[in-house]
Amino acid sequence: MADNFLYTYCIVRRLPGEEVTDRYPDLVFIEAGGVRVVAKYVPPDEYSEEIRKLRLADEEWLDRNAREHLSVIAMVMECQPVIPFNFGTIFRTRNSLADFLADYAQRLEETLNGLEGREEWAVKAYCDEALLNEHLHLGSPAIAAIEKEIAEASPGRAYLLRKKKTELLARELESIHAALAKAIVDALLPLSEQHVLNRLIPAEGSGEDVRMLVNGAFLVGSDRVGAFLRVTENLAGRYRETGVTLDVTGPWPPYDFVDIPI
Repeated sequence: MADNFLYTYCIVRRLPGEEVTDRYPDLVFIEAGGVRVVAKYVPPDEYSEEIRKLRLADEEWLDRNAREHLSVIAMVMECQPVIPFNFGTIFRTRNSLADFLADYAQRLEETLNGLEGREEWAVKAYCDEALLNEHLHLGSPAIAAIEKEIAEASPGRAYLLRKKKTELLARELESIHAALAKAIVDALLPLSEQHVLNRLIPAEGSGEDVRMLVNGAFLVGSDRVGAFLRVTENLAGRYRETGVTLDVTGPWPPYDFVDIPI
């Protein structure tokens, strides 16, 4: 074992229960600085930097091992807060791991305290552009006015008015997107302790006429999760007719609320 690398999953305060060790008997628990690292020993010739780069291009290997990484963390965090390591984090020696824990001891303690009794939930909101566009045509006085002008205009003027209409539609859609996103986030803030709004993922290449409006992570007290989920259900019902859908998942390892290079 002495020459093996350590593949790391997460940092915890207490030893996990037998249900974790029974399912993953290769796990080891490295204690240092008042915390424990959930890890496993791996052979250097299989987990060198060069080999890992090659394996990341293997979709089957990547999917299988990423699922295991997340599964271990999910099982451990059922009974205590965790600071998750990124997938594929390797320490070459126990000493290098101990040095890392010593360097960040205070921040690790503060982070674990901040995560106690809290869960990360992901909320993504999408908008069906075609359905929203239809509602915009029906409900916008400005669009209705320009369509009336187009119907009565000469061919040359109608061409210019159609271009103007396209620009007006784009501006109004942007305004509606921003308003919908703000309304969704604002409704969730009172029930969350912290939140992070991540980069919106473009729909290009998805083959669907949808646009992401919200890509948020919310840190929610465990005793408020039920209320949080009820609010997301109410939001989904309120905005369904305008083409908005919500994708709510969790609890997730709290990657968005850990400010430590892991």
